Amino acid sequence: MNNAEQVQDYSGAAWSNRLLKAIVEIQAAFIEENDIRQSFSRMLECLLELTDSEYGFLGEVQHSQENLPYLVTHALTDLSWDEKTKNLYDASMAKGFEFHNLNTLFGVTLATGETVISNDPATDPRSGGLPKGHPGMRNYLGIPIKHRAEMLGMLGIANRSGGYQAEIVQALSPLLITAGSMIHSMRSINEHSAIQTELKEKHELLNGVIHNITDALIITDHEGTILEVNRAAEALSGYRGQELLGRSITICLADKSKSSYMDNLKTYLLTGDREIIHGHTEMLGTNKKQQEFPVDLAVNDIKLGNRKLFVNVLQDISQRKMQESKIEEANKRLQTLSETDELTGLYNRRYFDKAFAKEFNRSRHLDCDLALAIIDVDYFKPYNDNYGHQQGDLCLAQVGGILKDYFKRDCEFTARIGGEEFAVVMTHMSLQECTGALEGLIRAIAEANIEHAYSETSRLTISAGLVFSSSPADNPKDIFARADKALYKAKGDGRNRLVVVHDE
Repeated sequence: MNNAEQVQDYSGAAWSNRLLKAIVEIQAAFIEENDIRQSFSRMLECLLELTDSEYGFLGEVQHSQENLPYLVTHALTDLSWDEKTKNLYDASMAKGFEFHNLNTLFGVTLATGETVISNDPATDPRSGGLPKGHPGMRNYLGIPIKHRAEMLGMLGIANRSGGYQAEIVQALSPLLITAGSMIHSMRSINEHSAIQTELKEKHELLNGVIHNITDALIITDHEGTILEVNRAAEALSGYRGQELLGRSITICLADKSKSSYMDNLKTYLLTGDREIIHGHTEMLGTNKKQQEFPVDLAVNDIKLGNRKLFVNVLQDISQRKMQESKIEEANKRLQTLSETDELTGLYNRRYFDKAFAKEFNRSRHLDCDLALAIIDVDYFKPYNDNYGHQQGDLCLAQVGGILKDYFKRDCEFTARIGGEEFAVVMTHMSLQECTGALEGLIRAIAEANIEHAYSETSRLTISAGLVFSSSPADNPKDIFARADKALYKAKGDGRNRLVVVHDE
């Protein structure tokens, strides 16, 4: 993945949804349980998942009596490689690992308060190496965790496919701001400071994240009652926030989608099957003016204490649907152009070859008969030479129109396969029906009284060769060759006639 693609990943609605869900869960757990280690463990899991990293740590910065910074980890991936190191890990995590060595990559962040990105630690002069048995480090990212410009902790993660870039640091900033607030809050609690101020800051931070998301966000309870909305939801629905609070989320959905949403919600609550509500679903939204529009709906469930809440993210996809419709229409037009003869409006040779082979295979599968007629306009070269090519084109268009009107049932199709040559394919018809149809076409062309002073009849006529096939040994190429041969026999026998070939 190149840098441009990574930036795009972090700027989309999917990233915003995942980040918001992680922040809400972590803050809810911290507020409910007041346990920074449990909250940091969950946060580290989220960070590793969001960045596709293999391992890492989250810790708090402390200072020694000599005022030198060191790190106390509140969350650390278990990298023990034998029983001895496993016992050390279990004992140390009870009170938090302490790291005092500043001659390492993470020590650079501790000493300077700066972000460290190293995509080749083995050759990085800042690296102090790894303990014996420690898993390899292909790349590393260390980020300071700050609160009001004071470094209170740091994050270290490693081994991300494709390495780390500055865009990741910016994308993770809401989570790291949350981590800084949590450390600061815990210190305030330990110092018997007023917790209400910290809770207010957390609430403001969460509101800031919520209201800066460009997609409409609606938080509901287990009955679909709206508890919180952001500014984008107000803009999408046309309601003020206070008008939405306490009402059902179905106020933002058209009648066609209301029951579907509530049914999915109830089924999920009964079964616990997360697949029912997770993922993206296309629904029909509505606003205060009762205008309907397509929306993409993503639902995430979160647990706040003993309550289950739902984060609904709605995106107006009217423009996207309009573009998809235009693209679909354009593709249909291109498909039609690629299959249609521009002069006559009949199918062209390319379509005929594919469709005839398909009809042949289907007729053999269904054990039904197949007929192919090849038709040629009699004395067309003298017509073209004497009346001119423009008149010749008009003549072929007129013949094509008669063919289209004459063969328009589902079991028939016609095509222009050459200059003045046409083809008719017929299925589910008897030999007598096919012969009668072709003879009727020959009469219809003659009765059109298209002037042709340079033919024997002084009017335009056609000749046709018809093959009626029911033999399993046939193939499309042989049938076409036999029909072409029958056509030339009709022309040799005097034109303005039909020659029929059929299996004995």
